[in-house]
Amino acid sequence: MFDKWFELGEQPYSEEDAEWDAFVSAHPNGSILQTTNWARLKNRFNWAARRVWLKKDGRLVAGAQILFRSAALGMLKIGYIPHGPLVDWQDAEQVEVLFNQIDLACYEHRAGLVKMEPLLWQDEMPPAVWQALCQRQEVDTQPDSDTIQPPRTTVVDLRPSPDNILAAMKSKTRYNIRLSAKKGVTVRQGTIKDIPIFNQLMRVTGQRDAFGVHEPIYYKAFFEIFAPEQAAMFIAEFEERPLAAIIVSAIGKKAVYLYGASGNK
Repeated sequence: MFDKWFELGEQPYSEEDAEWDAFVSAHPNGSILQTTNWARLKNRFNWAARRVWLKKDGRLVAGAQILFRSAALGMLKIGYIPHGPLVDWQDAEQVEVLFNQIDLACYEHRAGLVKMEPLLWQDEMPPAVWQALCQRQEVDTQPDSDTIQPPRTTVVDLRPSPDNILAAMKSKTRYNIRLSAKKGVTVRQGTIKDIPIFNQLMRVTGQRDAFGVHEPIYYKAFFEIFAPEQAAMFIAEFEERPLAAIIVSAIGKKAVYLYGASGNK
């Protein structure tokens, strides 16, 4: 009924990878953080990756891409499932089998704990329901408010016209967007040659807002792996001086504001 798993390394893109990425893209909770290319990106920065998956009638129905890394001083290895696992949470058998495979993968990688951040709305999986589900699977869970991925988001329907999208925003937002155009702010699509601009804006943003940013080589590696098929950069400028920049990723019918930065001016 169910297949098991395979190891994910630095091998060339395979038919299994293509099948997995198609599954992630079509899944209602699919995310670029569960794709093969995300694992390849993380492989460059000391993360190992392993994928576990389940098939039914020859078709992928559930799975998880797990990242592994040693914590401080190498005393503990941790597993991390960003925006996963991808599973039908109402199917108790599917959840049980997938959790068993995740547990086995963590055991074989000698991970002492695994952090999961499923891409679910809270009303889909309230904390009490999550705790009850994990208890049924005999999984010892610890609630953690220290999230890695942003715990809140806004979804914008891009199907209406730009004017209708603007009309749904607050009046002050509409005013500022239109004012920027009147004042001569322009937006262009960036290329890999613009990564130094993005890195400079990120450093300013991190210092101003007191949060950590990736090392410069990280954003370059991301762009090399994902652009132009799955990512694009946009830079806002005034008189050719960069003011702000954003990197957007895309998977399936969704685009995601992944990284953003702005200068002090």
